[in-house]
Amino acid sequence: MRYPWLRELWLQLLDDARHDRLAHAHCVPWRLDAASDVLIGNLSQWLLCQQPTSKACGTCKSCLLMKAGNHPDLIEVGDAEQASIGVDQIRKLTQQLSQTANQSGRKLAVIKYADKLTLAAANALLKTLEEPTANTFLVLAAERPMQLLPTLRSRMRMHRFPSFVGTELKQWLEQYGQQPLAADDPILRAWPEAPLKALAQLQQRSDDASTTEHDPIAELWAALMGQGAWPGLTDKDNLATWLDASEFLMQDLVRIKQHIQPLRLHTNEVATANDWLMRQNVSMADLSEHIHAIQRVRQQQQQQSGLNGRLLLRDQWLRWPSE
Repeated sequence: MRYPWLRELWLQLLDDARHDRLAHAHCVPWRLDAASDVLIGNLSQWLLCQQPTSKACGTCKSCLLMKAGNHPDLIEVGDAEQASIGVDQIRKLTQQLSQTANQSGRKLAVIKYADKLTLAAANALLKTLEEPTANTFLVLAAERPMQLLPTLRSRMRMHRFPSFVGTELKQWLEQYGQQPLAADDPILRAWPEAPLKALAQLQQRSDDASTTEHDPIAELWAALMGQGAWPGLTDKDNLATWLDASEFLMQDLVRIKQHIQPLRLHTNEVATANDWLMRQNVSMADLSEHIHAIQRVRQQQQQQSGLNGRLLLRDQWLRWPSE
């Protein structure tokens, strides 16, 4: 598999299926920067294939329908442009799942951006999760799985992608980016759990030293420590990059607060971070609120066209305690 961080989960799903213990409902992280769409696509094709082995055969009628994009037993709901997934969509989905499979095999529903389910939609889905019809499978893909209702989470097999950091990430990027990386390269630091984003950044890198990839987390860290100004965020700046960096930095501070090794801050910065957390009297609740505020900016930016997300993010930075 080209994406080694998905291998363990893929093999587990195959093993469960072969031993007749594959759960009827699954929740996976919806992270395009970690190839979650590839995993769900492969799983969908495998579940509906009429003669699968370790992967879908690619030649049966079901596989050909999948390739054509019009398989009648695959129901997909949710996209990035939707502000929410409403109850009418879920009722239509559950009604389709209650029918006999068109290809005399399995039926599969995939709900992308499942954390956009309204409360009514989530409740409408509960009955299907509790009492699925025979040979029916559901996959919910959520950007933030823990924001799903506990009643939904308790009725699904929850999956996580393992961390793909350090030497593993470096070797994978060197293989597919076709260029060597230093152990302290900013890309490894900025995108340790978003390998495809890291690869895209690496591939965009120019031979011109003037375009060397900057380290957004380092810039935010310097501003937080009073060693630099907060980034200006012009229209040329990628807002998603700065939202990710802001959330990553807060998550690392949470890890330090919990005495867990951070994923992005360097080892020599941990002691400084600990001192800063004590001097500023920053609590876990404070850090959680900062993370939730960043997530709200991201959600508002996605849902409201014309919103000045850069201004909202800078406002959040200024709310962070700094030296």
